[in-house]
Amino acid sequence: MLRAPDTDRLVLSTARRLLTLADTDPISPTFGCFDRDYWHHKAVKDFPGATYQMALLPLAMLYRTPFPGNDFAGEPFLLRIVLGAMRFWARIQRPSGAVDEWFPGEYSQVATAASSYAVAEAIRTLTEPGPGCAPREMFADLFPSLKRAARWLASHPTEWVSNHRASAVAALETIAVLTQTSSFRDAARSELAALLARQDPEGWFPEYGSSDPGYLGITCGWLARYHLLSRDMRAREALDRALAFLGHFLTPGGVFAGPVGARDTTYLLLTGPLLAPRECPSARPLAARCLDAVRKGQLAASDSVEDRYLAFSFGPDVVQALLLGDDPGAAVPLEPHCRHLPRAGLLSVRSEALHTVVGLAKGGVLVAGSVASDRTILWDSGWQIVDATGATWTSSWPGSSQVFALVLDPAGESSVEIDGPFLRMDYSRPLEQLVIPFRCFTALFADSEFVMAPFSRWIKGRRLL
Repeated sequence: MLRAPDTDRLVLSTARRLLTLADTDPISPTFGCFDRDYWHHKAVKDFPGATYQMALLPLAMLYRTPFPGNDFAGEPFLLRIVLGAMRFWARIQRPSGAVDEWFPGEYSQVATAASSYAVAEAIRTLTEPGPGCAPREMFADLFPSLKRAARWLASHPTEWVSNHRASAVAALETIAVLTQTSSFRDAARSELAALLARQDPEGWFPEYGSSDPGYLGITCGWLARYHLLSRDMRAREALDRALAFLGHFLTPGGVFAGPVGARDTTYLLLTGPLLAPRECPSARPLAARCLDAVRKGQLAASDSVEDRYLAFSFGPDVVQALLLGDDPGAAVPLEPHCRHLPRAGLLSVRSEALHTVVGLAKGGVLVAGSVASDRTILWDSGWQIVDATGATWTSSWPGSSQVFALVLDPAGESSVEIDGPFLRMDYSRPLEQLVIPFRCFTALFADSEFVMAPFSRWIKGRRLL
């Protein structure tokens, strides 16, 4: 555990905010639901998103982890809330084992993987021998739901999004360990092999067909969680290559990647670098720099992110990383370098004065940080032009540009020329006009995976959500 007043405060403040999302009334029919828009703001949503239930895991961990100032440790009512959250998750699960995130009948692979991992890992944490452990029998009614989720995950792989597939690897392994079911472990190994087959030689995994450092950090987090239980050398080696790639994109000021990735993510989750094994040579330098940025209030976003992603990603990430991670030691600045990653379409240039990251495949968008002042001094998201008709055109569409000329000189000036078109931005909201027929359709067919599974793939492939 990383014990320090500043990290302890971050862990506890994250947990307190997570608790504000939960229905903590034991006699309420939605007791344990963390989707506040559903159980409290009743006019906003008419179904609960399952990914909110990820919030139960960090609370379970704090229940079992005493340290000064942690009022959650051993608190009986907190255990009751966690158990209520698990049972609420089981009630919203579909008979097939899948759960929904964005709309009823979605049969979401990532929501099923992430939420079942949270339930399984929380049970494993709470029943681990030691002071304050809960009896395994307390959770007996949840095991059938976990097994249904695992069977569904094993038969519904995703090819398009690497971090989703990585979440299934971690979920299947955790449920296998908890239930002692070898077929789930076999499924985890099979999913891992399929995931690793897609790792690029530069170290990144594709997300929607492109490279995005922030999403890669999510994938690394799931691989690190999987490795904690499996000690699978294949995962360790892949994680080391991915973290080596990520190490180029944490710039002064704690900005990670900025606008350069395909998905515009600007965060780096902590579980990948902090939970990676010591045998990963790339992990500890990046972990030290991440922790240094966290202590300066620069990197961790659990105090500013919206509720959905606080419960789903950032809250569990911060608490797991800081409770389970080891101190990586003092942060060492990156050495000056010029690293061109042509397959990812990215460029990292570090001098004694500046660290600049450029999205070569996105029209030359860039972020630059001052090494001396440790702050971001330039953020360029490219050009946007509004024409006479009101249409908006952008120079920074992923995969739209090509490098025309590139000169890298670590001792002097580096330059790059990029050639690419302006593409029209689409700000339309198609479901806004179709929301009534859309919800009628989902209400009618939500219980039919035969109908809803291909519909869900189609609507996401068209980027209608």
